Amino acid sequence: PSLERELDFVGDPDVDTIAFDTTLGLEPAIVAMDIRPGATRTTTVTIENPSDDPVTVNMTAETPQGLLGLTMGEFGGDWLSAAPWTQVRPSQFTLRPHGRQRVRVVSSIPRTGVDFANYYADLVLKGVYADGQSAGETRSTVQLGNATVPVEPAALIERLIVSEGDAPSQYVLQSRFINLGNVHLDPTMKAELVSSRGAIVLAADFTAAAGALLPLGT
Repeated sequence: PSLERELDFVGDPDVDTIAFDTTLGLEPAIVAMDIRPGATRTTTVTIENPSDDPVTVNMTAETPQGLLGLTMGEFGGDWLSAAPWTQVRPSQFTLRPHGRQRVRVVSSIPRTGVDFANYYADLVLKGVYADGQSAGETRSTVQLGNATVPVEPAALIERLIVSEGDAPSQYVLQSRFINLGNVHLDPTMKAELVSSRGAIVLAADFTAAAGALLPLGT
């Protein structure tokens, strides 16, 4: 049997508003820097608070989620992580309502072991309101390009599935696209329905998650 219970409770008297996740602005979406072994590179990114309340911002450099747990033979995606080399200065600050601040991204490259054409790190920005409630999370990608190693784009359409849709004469195409190269990609795909005489009857663009597809990503 279903049971029902009504509860009365008193909330935190210090919280008089409901906080919503704020999409803190972080530009540019991809921070690209040319590197060489043993060098230090610095650039800046801009943070913007679009809310009507002050937000405390914490920023860290982390291994991109798109590289975690990926392998190809003996090669692991985390080998391309630039997170251990990258720092954000300042890493914590408070943004006034509708305020902007520029922060420095500093990458110190080791002298040895820099064997790949590109390395990546996620800049993870987390906001907190004054009362401790979350103000959301935003990410940007750092790309460190090693000019001493040639860039070799490569990709594979591993799988293409055709299935019937919910409506009559409707079909759904799904494709698995893998980035096998040593640089990030922004892939686009299009399907064409071709008659027996070779005429294109219709064409449709594929849709996918927004953002760069890192090496080994799908």
